[in-house]
Amino acid sequence: MTRPCSVIHSDPLAGIKRGVYTFSMITNQQRAEARQEVLDEVYKWADRIGHWIYYVFIFVGFSVLLFLFISAFIRPVTIQVTNTPTPAPTPAPTPAPTPTPPITVSMGVRDVTSYTLGRVEENDDSPCHGAWGDDLCAIARQGIRTCASNEFPKGTKLMLGDKMDCLVMDRTNSRYTNRVDVADLDYQTARRFGTQVLPVTIVK
Repeated sequence: MTRPCSVIHSDPLAGIKRGVYTFSMITNQQRAEARQEVLDEVYKWADRIGHWIYYVFIFVGFSVLLFLFISAFIRPVTIQVTNTPTPAPTPAPTPAPTPTPPITVSMGVRDVTSYTLGRVEENDDSPCHGAWGDDLCAIARQGIRTCASNEFPKGTKLMLGDKMDCLVMDRTNSRYTNRVDVADLDYQTARRFGTQVLPVTIVK
């Protein structure tokens, strides 16, 4: 018995289809790998950038804490500058005025005697008071020498000789017109003086 022949159906495009399929599969796989590589690289850089940002935040935070610590516990040093005032220039000393020499008027020579203040025998009943009522004893105690004269007005300053001066504060007896009588508190001193002829000069 003869077996019937089987009919073999062959597709001429099957090889091409399989090739196209295989090519498409390889291409998709490569694309997937490429995409994965890109994603891996992106993740890697993102991780690096994240680390950098972390380190920057750590550094900034440490700097802020250090600044706050320095501001709180370390006081700033204040340098005080003292301005020394410049001393004012010393003014030049004003020269003392030259004393004006007194004006003198020579009156020639006179008889100069001396009398004792406070002695009634040489004066009137008020032996300490002059012709104008001044207390000549008190004036003499102040170191002022007075004298009596009928020739010069009250208050005239007389220079008797070279070393003695007196202030006219009294009058003599009317019979003595050109005499100057010097007053003294001590009787013995007045007696030793006696009568002297001296040049008399008015001092103005």
